[in-house]
Amino acid sequence: MDPPSCATPDILKFLQDMLETGKSLSTLKGMVAAIKAAWVGPWKLAEACCDLITQFLKGAQAYSPLQKTSYPPMGFGVGAVSLAA
Repeated sequence: MDPPSCATPDILKFLQDMLETGKSLSTLKGMVAAIKAAWVGPWKLAEACCDLITQFLKGAQAYSPLQKTSYPPMGFGVGAVSLAA
């Protein structure tokens, strides 16, 4: 992305493409931080663009909620047996 020639829809399309390829929310947030860091001085992102990106990230969070790995419950007996082994 070239800051002087890149518009808000281009940024949102880039983020949407990343989301559709299975990138995690934290990856998207990292990309947004990098984009904002690159857009300094005369190319600073407009407030409206930042608001749209924030809305996109909220939607991305709803689209791909945090996946928790579930483990079977361990009773005291199971833990004691595994410690004795």
